Amino acid sequence: RASSRASVAGVEGVQVDESGRGVEGTAHSLDETQRGLDETAHSLDETGAHPGFVGYDKVLVDAECTHDGSIKHLAKFSQWGWETFERRFLQPERIETLQALQLSLLRRGFALLRPGGTLVYSTCSFARAQNEAVVSSLLRDEPTAEVRPIPELRGAPCKQGAIAHTLRFEPCTSRTSALFIAKLRKKD
Repeated sequence: RASSRASVAGVEGVQVDESGRGVEGTAHSLDETQRGLDETAHSLDETGAHPGFVGYDKVLVDAECTHDGSIKHLAKFSQWGWETFERRFLQPERIETLQALQLSLLRRGFALLRPGGTLVYSTCSFARAQNEAVVSSLLRDEPTAEVRPIPELRGAPCKQGAIAHTLRFEPCTSRTSALFIAKLRKKD
């Protein structure tokens, strides 16, 4: 799911198979990576980066959400019982907790971005509280953050979100589950 979101938003990454190796051997094994992390953890700064680290070119924040726009998740209610829908999706405490987590993930991802770098934020929720409200909070608090158009999705069966350049895929128009995408850039 995350890899398809990343590819449609113009972000590419390394896929890792179940052995822990990157496709075509481009990544170390998970054990080698963990050893490297253990050996260098003492030299990380407060952002979790090495001193002198400029930042990543591209970051994907495929945030945990209520999944209220996921047809696959909604279909589970035929087994769970529709009486559980409100508790699982609409409970205010759950939404507040998720929104705080989403904003934390977005801020962390943005902090790790280099100036001029791009971040894609996505969820499979219809809720503006989990989408536009989270992006708006970052834009309000981070003067170097700006929402950018996603030319790779020009002509896709989606519509603009409540913030310019954000996109919403909805079951009626896209014949998919719901999907919110915002492409953010850290100004130089």
